[in-house]
Amino acid sequence: MLMTALYITSFLLITAINQLTQSEKEKASWLYFIAPVSQPGAVINGAFKATLLKFYMPVAVVTTVAALFFLGLPALPNLILGVLNQMLITAVVVYASYRVFPFSLPQNNNTRSGAFLKNLFLLMVSGLIGIGHYLVYNITGVVIIFALLSALAIWLLLSSIKATPWSTIIRAYAET
Repeated sequence: MLMTALYITSFLLITAINQLTQSEKEKASWLYFIAPVSQPGAVINGAFKATLLKFYMPVAVVTTVAALFFLGLPALPNLILGVLNQMLITAVVVYASYRVFPFSLPQNNNTRSGAFLKNLFLLMVSGLIGIGHYLVYNITGVVIIFALLSALAIWLLLSSIKATPWSTIIRAYAET
């Protein structure tokens, strides 16, 4: 039951990530273009990490402490895998769809038609990964291997996001 909480709370993270690019004061985003940043992906990467820490990690920590209290230390590999899976799903979303700076688009920007369907799809993906996790829950070796693979995939995705060049960012603003 507590493991399910890790996957259900992905709604918080998905909502926060989807709001990451929008702001009431988007005109202040000119600062990103004059800052001495060689690769603008580092800003996007940092915004992803900050969102993760602010909106998901408190919930993950509370859930982890509760699970460790009720289930004991043997639940730790599964808890780590659950958190890493949520981070991976979110990193994939950021990698696939965010090529603009944080807080740089107007809040009433409705260029993303189908955002509800995308969010619903992401929740379904999270649920399917949760079901897969449930199927291997009692096989500790497989859980550890999957956790290592998730961590590797997160690292690769974040490295790729960080390496986003200026040309990609400028092209994205030209399209919006």
